[in-house]
Amino acid sequence: DCSEALKVNPKNTKATYRRAMARYELGKHENALEDVEKVLKELPDPDSNKEAVELKEKISAQLKKKAPSPKAAASQPKPNEAVPPGFRRMQIVEASDDEDDEPAKPTTSPKAAEPFPEIKLEHSKAGVEKAKTEANTFFSQGKVDDAVKWFSKGLWLVESKKVKDVPADLHSILHSNRAF
Repeated sequence: DCSEALKVNPKNTKATYRRAMARYELGKHENALEDVEKVLKELPDPDSNKEAVELKEKISAQLKKKAPSPKAAASQPKPNEAVPPGFRRMQIVEASDDEDDEPAKPTTSPKAAEPFPEIKLEHSKAGVEKAKTEANTFFSQGKVDDAVKWFSKGLWLVESKKVKDVPADLHSILHSNRAF
């Protein structure tokens, strides 16, 4: 989703940071370093880039070690590793290293059946905004599955062309927020 968000809006710093985190976890340290350096250029203020600075330090340490880590080992949780309070362990998967070479494609077909028909939204920019707001509320409550449904429903409205006046920033945010 981060790469999709960046195809829609290449200046989405949140998506770039989240992709850097995913690439770091996947052991793609060079690509992660490129992404985190872009974030640091966009957020030069030390108060707003603390996490990015920390991530860059971790990536740099891994690159110095030059210890090859297979994708499978990097993406699998370690059973004895403690998860900090407030976080959930997630498996991170990246589709392709060559994603920038491919043209942007909608994640849903315009003719695809309506996902989550139980979620009723107005087919308007306000409906897409409501999907984003509801998804963020569910996420803040720890209801990740519900949040994903609402983000996905908002994306469906945009990508199926049910709503046409949605700014690229909002479209991109739906992808980057769903990527958490």
